[in-house]
Amino acid sequence: MAESTALSVLRDPDVRWYTASRFASSLGTMLLRSTLQWQIFEQTGSPFYLGLIGAVQFGPVLLLSPIAGAVADARDRKRVVLATLTGAARVALGPELPALFANEDGLAAQLESSAREEHDPVWRMPLWPGYRDDLSSKVADLSNVAGHGFAGSIVGALFLQRFVPDTTPWAHLDLFAWNPKERPGRPVGGQAHCIRGLFRALESRLKQPARA
Repeated sequence: MAESTALSVLRDPDVRWYTASRFASSLGTMLLRSTLQWQIFEQTGSPFYLGLIGAVQFGPVLLLSPIAGAVADARDRKRVVLATLTGAARVALGPELPALFANEDGLAAQLESSAREEHDPVWRMPLWPGYRDDLSSKVADLSNVAGHGFAGSIVGALFLQRFVPDTTPWAHLDLFAWNPKERPGRPVGGQAHCIRGLFRALESRLKQPARA
């Protein structure tokens, strides 16, 4: 029986060292917290103080999280959504070719180029503005389905786009995540579509020199 992909990854020394270090870190954190709580209970004899110390520990996290979020929102960033969203994308492109939607040509070109380099192909589809009216509703601000069966993958992508600011570069990958037939390096079963290409795109972006 062939070795599963999940187990074969552990043969990589870097993965083994990372797994071991994460385990040691988690174990150390657990022991540290347990020791601290035991010392507090020994000194006070009251569970109330354990809860009080816990609140004090998480207080700075609660206070600083909104600040960190505001700083992150102020910085230039891109959003990529991966989802097994519509069967219509499979009807249009089949199981091997995820549909790519993007509101910025540069982002789309970067994702397409990285996908080709990693042999993890995608195919760009249009965010056709004429179909936006298909999501209108008489009883709500927005409907999540159209009243017809046409252009389902495009309509689904347009629905997601409604929740993204116009100034934010955004891409949506409508994928199947399954191999119905065996191919080299891609056995029958679950398939991590777009992950390799997306990782290459992120890697290339992180290697770019910082802007002044």
